[in-house]
Amino acid sequence: MWFLSWDHNSVEAKAPTVNANTEVRPASLPKKFKAAVLTKLSERLAIVDAGTPVYLKPGQVFVELHYSGACASQVHEIDGRKGEDPYLPHMLGHEGVGTVKWVGPGVSLHDIGDVVVAHWRKSKGIQAEPAVYETSSGTVNAGSVTTFSEYAVISENRLTRLPEGFELQSAPLLGCALTTGYGAVTREAKVLPGESALIIGFGGIGISVLKSLRMVSATPIVVLDISDEKMELAKSLGADMAINISEFGSGFGKKIIELLGKSPDVIFEATGLRHCIEQAYEMAGIVGRTLLLGVPNHDDPASLPTLPLHLGRTLMGSHGGSSIPDEDIPRLSKLVQSGQMTLSDFPKIVFSLSEVNEALETLRTGTLGRVMIKLG
Repeated sequence: MWFLSWDHNSVEAKAPTVNANTEVRPASLPKKFKAAVLTKLSERLAIVDAGTPVYLKPGQVFVELHYSGACASQVHEIDGRKGEDPYLPHMLGHEGVGTVKWVGPGVSLHDIGDVVVAHWRKSKGIQAEPAVYETSSGTVNAGSVTTFSEYAVISENRLTRLPEGFELQSAPLLGCALTTGYGAVTREAKVLPGESALIIGFGGIGISVLKSLRMVSATPIVVLDISDEKMELAKSLGADMAINISEFGSGFGKKIIELLGKSPDVIFEATGLRHCIEQAYEMAGIVGRTLLLGVPNHDDPASLPTLPLHLGRTLMGSHGGSSIPDEDIPRLSKLVQSGQMTLSDFPKIVFSLSEVNEALETLRTGTLGRVMIKLG
């Protein structure tokens, strides 16, 4: 699955038939800006000067970005874990926060000056044609949303307005990690109060799943990872039990069930690793649910016995928590601003755009919480 979307048709509103050349680039905007570009798989991103377009096409919105989240999904894209990439060279990033600086023809949901969350899941609005940027080394592709740059042309339906006063450094969490975790719990697994839950992998998605499980009063909540530091974090964020499975080996499932005394009602697998997927499925009870959130490696697929599916066990793949941004982002924003959900305790490591490759390497080696890139 690639986040570069080139489908110009959508169930959302389509671009109106109008002359795209209705407004020349405002004089207040820069003619070029810094952007990180993937030129070849398994290589470092290049920092280039990208040209600001002279015109915007229908449904396009020009956004000055303040922060971008960095997700394991970008690492998987760079490393070729999702397969061949037909769009090279291209920009990256699918979660961020910024201010609208210019809107194209037909845009009705966003005005200049709006502070918006950029997200990869489709929302209300026009599905705009993806931007193509000119650089000194040639043209560079972009999808419906990219965020590893100082500015970006983003499709109207990949933006949702933030309420006034929302803390900017935490806002990119609403573009992917938090909405994915919240959607996985409420829309896909449909966890009920009092159901037991287990999380495998405690990165940004795992933390978001934990926070969402607490919102729906799941109990007990158990977290598994291979880092003592992450286990301490899980406990501090409200996990009932946190277990370092590094000493159990790849077949940790039976040991965990022995420790717990029974299978959880629902298991969230957030690593994408083959042995973790297999163990998550094995740990599910007769009618247990296993939800796969981590991006799997297409070169190392999991092997699972299917008979339990005939007997009531459920195995589901998550697609961004099936999140509906124009519903979930306002809802989560209210929870945060009312104090019912906190993001100040969500660990963040902040890098500059010039340090984007170091930021991605931090993701590869493992870190607490979410990696953020400060832009501008």
